[in-house]
Amino acid sequence: MIGPLGFAEKNLSRRGFHSFLAFAGLTLSVASTTFLLLLGQGLTVRLGAILSPAGTFGIDWLFFGYLTISLVLIIIVGTVSTSYLVSSMVNQRIRDLGVIRAAGALPRRLLSYAVAESMVVVLASCLAGALLAVLLYAAWSWPTIDLFARVGPVPEAGATVFLVVPLVSFLLSYLAARYQVGKILKLGALSAVTSQLSGLDLKGLGKPLKVGRLGSAFNLAARNVSRDRDFGRTFVRVSVCIFLSVMVLTGALVSADTSRDYVQRAMPANTLLVATSAMYDQYVKLGTAFSGATPIPSFNYTDQSYIISQTLVASFRNIAGVERVDTRLVTMNSVEGYIKAHLVTNETGGNFNNVYVPEAYL
Repeated sequence: MIGPLGFAEKNLSRRGFHSFLAFAGLTLSVASTTFLLLLGQGLTVRLGAILSPAGTFGIDWLFFGYLTISLVLIIIVGTVSTSYLVSSMVNQRIRDLGVIRAAGALPRRLLSYAVAESMVVVLASCLAGALLAVLLYAAWSWPTIDLFARVGPVPEAGATVFLVVPLVSFLLSYLAARYQVGKILKLGALSAVTSQLSGLDLKGLGKPLKVGRLGSAFNLAARNVSRDRDFGRTFVRVSVCIFLSVMVLTGALVSADTSRDYVQRAMPANTLLVATSAMYDQYVKLGTAFSGATPIPSFNYTDQSYIISQTLVASFRNIAGVERVDTRLVTMNSVEGYIKAHLVTNETGGNFNNVYVPEAYL
């Protein structure tokens, strides 16, 4: 009697094309899920966002909301795609399982045959998908590849995603395969052999085949596919999964480009910030105030010990290669004066208040 692995090897080699389609679909599902989660982890690390809904309605809050929605969609797509692909792969073996059962195979032996064949494909798909996802992420994030950064409550988020997603996909595939094989074993041998015919739409059976521009072979294949109700349901579900995956991936890429452009415009790569430690820390707090929830502490910006002297500023200007020295970020002066209140009444004019109001600016 042949063992489960031997049966899986022979059956997979006999049905090579169908096995390759199942392998390709599962690999794509695992790779896309892993890559999208790694992409979200990489964006979070690069932007230094704090993943918490307690922040103000700023960049961090919006980024947290986007990642949460993306995470839900990615999990839905990965779960639906993986479980349905495994179920579809097992359903393709209904007739074979029915013949083996009619030959006298015990249900336990038949279960081990079917599950072993499915798990060989699933294991290879999980390994290939994880490797493909890491290669894609490395190409996207090169040369700053970081798989061991902390994201929210998850330490070493990238490595965690790389290990957890294939493992969960394998376990989910095992449960889906075992459940589907269990349903098949409840059928009789005759029902299992003829069950694939019950999913066909036979209303147009017997109609003459019209030879069109694409040839009779294509028309015959199209007619056979259109009669298969299972294929129609598969097509709809896969289309929904592809749409969700493309939507999440597009949003992630747009977010990455927008965030990179924002950072480059705010602080170009060839700009050097020089300040005292206290002034620099306060400047960083001001720069991140919009995206964080931490209140800004009071600070005396006019303290002379925090201000860069004009002598040091002049020495920076004399350094070879320095194109421009902007002192507005490192030196501050108090300005006092009087202003008039201006009430605009229309687009071309307004009323002026003749009372001068004292104001002080920093």
